[in-house]
Amino acid sequence: MIGKLIQRRLHKRVKMTEKIVKVTWLDAQRLELGCYQKEELPDLEPIEGEIVGFKVHEDKKRIVIAQERWELGGCKYVHVIPKCSIIKIVNLKEQHKRTEKGQNGYK
Repeated sequence: MIGKLIQRRLHKRVKMTEKIVKVTWLDAQRLELGCYQKEELPDLEPIEGEIVGFKVHEDKKRIVIAQERWELGGCKYVHVIPKCSIIKIVNLKEQHKRTEKGQNGYK
């Protein structure tokens, strides 16, 4: 049954329309090494993180970014980022490198 599903998807490719984005967000910081004195604790802060990937889902609470996705369906290296942590989202534009016919599959 799974084989037939894959065969159908091979013949009917999934149109991939997800936007490519760069998300900057405030992330939690986990400090495992050493011992911290009470006086040092006010200096500890969350860290800023960045990810570039395909925006595969978004709702009121979160944005979901996948760093890989396939025409057959499915994605990999998925990050779920709470909206309340997002500092900035930049929409990126996909570009295809033009090469001589036959190189890298591009025309």
